[in-house]
Amino acid sequence: MKKIFILMIGLLILVNSSCNDEEFLDKSPTDLLDRAEIWNNKLLITNVLADLYDRINNYQHLQNIDAFADFNEAFISRNGAADRFRNSDYGYGSWFLWDYGYVRDLNRFLENVAVAETNPQLTQEDLDLFAAEARFLRAFLYFNMVKRVGGVPLVLEVLEYDYSGDPTYLQNPRKKESEIYDFVIEE
Repeated sequence: MKKIFILMIGLLILVNSSCNDEEFLDKSPTDLLDRAEIWNNKLLITNVLADLYDRINNYQHLQNIDAFADFNEAFISRNGAADRFRNSDYGYGSWFLWDYGYVRDLNRFLENVAVAETNPQLTQEDLDLFAAEARFLRAFLYFNMVKRVGGVPLVLEVLEYDYSGDPTYLQNPRKKESEIYDFVIEE
């Protein structure tokens, strides 16, 4: 019993003294990048922009080309209107674009590029080019939305929820279709 007690005391002392090194506990992570590191490095900003380009919806969910052939065949060969459009391969929202998460990321990119500092590696011309590309992507997204459903809410800034329980300040009314087209042309 005495040996177990001594072993427990020794183990307790070892555990209490093993992590008192402040330098060990305050290490910065090696797998995460700081915001300042990203927005002051041309290559990292290019990587963020490449991710935004990669997220453009190009209807990859319609990968089965045979489904198109079957749909076309059924559309041409049948006379009944119910049979023409009764294809269960396509969901209700297959042709719509409602990606306001993507709009938020584009707006955040534009805000971060606007406050990025110029340095020898990153000139103001580079920052203007990055902002122009992000504005193009945002305009392209809004064009795809407006041509499908008409007027949509136009969100040009990052909206932050304050966790107060009242999200009404985040709600934006739909703009007229002509206003969205004017925005796309302006961008």
